[in-house]
Amino acid sequence: MNNIFDEWSLYSRILLHDYMRHQAISAKVANSLAEQVAPLRVLDLGCGDGWMAYECLKASPVSLYVGIDTSADALARLQSRPGIGSELGGGQMDLVCEDVRTALSRQPDAAFNMVLASYCLHHFSQAEKQALVQEIRRVLEPAGVFLWIDEVRHPGQTRQGYCQALEQDIRQHWKTLSLQEIEETLEHIRSSDFPEEESWMHAATQTCGFLALGLLFRDNLYGCCAFVPAAAESLDRSQK
Repeated sequence: MNNIFDEWSLYSRILLHDYMRHQAISAKVANSLAEQVAPLRVLDLGCGDGWMAYECLKASPVSLYVGIDTSADALARLQSRPGIGSELGGGQMDLVCEDVRTALSRQPDAAFNMVLASYCLHHFSQAEKQALVQEIRRVLEPAGVFLWIDEVRHPGQTRQGYCQALEQDIRQHWKTLSLQEIEETLEHIRSSDFPEEESWMHAATQTCGFLALGLLFRDNLYGCCAFVPAAAESLDRSQK
């Protein structure tokens, strides 16, 4: 697949102007982690230049950060950052330039207590998403958390209907992109974006052994939900 975001300059402008709600989402995630004390071991799928992780985790201790992305340009930008987490430069950072499916399959069991998937999983088919969520459960420790940030369809909304709504939003609000960049972005969306309904995301994660901890953000196009391994959630409830 030819990914127009392999060269990161376009996506960096999307981030800069907050066209995909990165600022609101990262603020919600950071707030949910405000009481985090134990060091995080983070796996970031489709990490890009690390903007989302950097903002979400800037007040949280991070002892290990593993970022996976196919864009060498984005990873080079991430490598130049001072670090991820509240103790900048204090944790280990490993970056992998590879397809998420391949790189994820090589991660050790229960190696992480946080998995972050930000605008990554919508590029895969339902069967591939299900397999990836199963792998995420494998690499996540029992007390960990999975944060799924993505394009999200409304109940009954078709993929075509969602793409049309997204196109309308892009044409109306993404004013700093040239007409050519907008058309290239829309072509990428039509060929490569396969968002799911929120109910499907919940069912897929439940099948893989997760329970929904809470919806952190939702608007007309995007959403962020936190999932935890079912056993951990059951234990938490029993102690209340």
